[in-house]
Amino acid sequence: MLFRISPPIRNIPWRAASTLFRIGIVFAVATLVFGELIAPVSERAAKQLKLSLTSTIVANEFHTGLWVKDDRRFVNVREVQPDTSLSDIRVFEFDDQCRLQSISFAKQGRYLGKNMWRLREIVHTGFTSSGSNVQRLAEMDWNSVLTPDILAVLFVVPERMSAWNLYQYTRHLSENRQKTERYEIAMWKKLVYPFASLVMMALALPFAYVHVRAGGVGVKVFSGIMLGIFFHMMNSLFSHLGLLQNWQPFVSAALPSVVFLGAATLMMWWVERR
Repeated sequence: MLFRISPPIRNIPWRAASTLFRIGIVFAVATLVFGELIAPVSERAAKQLKLSLTSTIVANEFHTGLWVKDDRRFVNVREVQPDTSLSDIRVFEFDDQCRLQSISFAKQGRYLGKNMWRLREIVHTGFTSSGSNVQRLAEMDWNSVLTPDILAVLFVVPERMSAWNLYQYTRHLSENRQKTERYEIAMWKKLVYPFASLVMMALALPFAYVHVRAGGVGVKVFSGIMLGIFFHMMNSLFSHLGLLQNWQPFVSAALPSVVFLGAATLMMWWVERR
């Protein structure tokens, strides 16, 4: 009589984990593609469509509009149109000793590309030791770090921006000596999130080997749902804790996934021991 020798039971969970990991890689790549390419573009397009249909103007919470620091200049934009064109622009330029050098007023501004804007109906006032000088220009090209990608921050919250746009915006903030922690945490969360999906799949695997009595399927499903909700809450909680405690952005974004991966490993070890 021939007997079929089955693989050792102890190896079954880890073989299942290996199979699940290969499947999860495909899911993680799909998550990355949707999260970085499709979702941010769709979100921005939806916001712009809504603004254009409702004739709404985007501006900062300040009554005077949007304020942006651009090297030695402070830029005030009263209105940002849905097509990211600008209206009522004021540019205050200072020297190295923080003395006001000039003030420029422009009625409109349209982005040309490569950090270049074309301003229209400009009134430029320059200040020197001998007095002030006023010039009126019909058009003027203006080079600025302010771009539509930076203005996109007004349309889309950081958590829904692409990692690349977040990286560009954090560089802009860093160069102007402004706080970047919130946007860095959001950027790292975007990069870690595909791996977090693998962690959740690994965490669900031990439940397949836990044998309970009647009603076991419902308990497993409920436990899995609660774990997913708890993981989402932990991600949000650690983002806020990182801002409050000045943790490294990568630590704030990756710590929940590391903790849950450790929990999944312990549960797999416990299942194998049984």
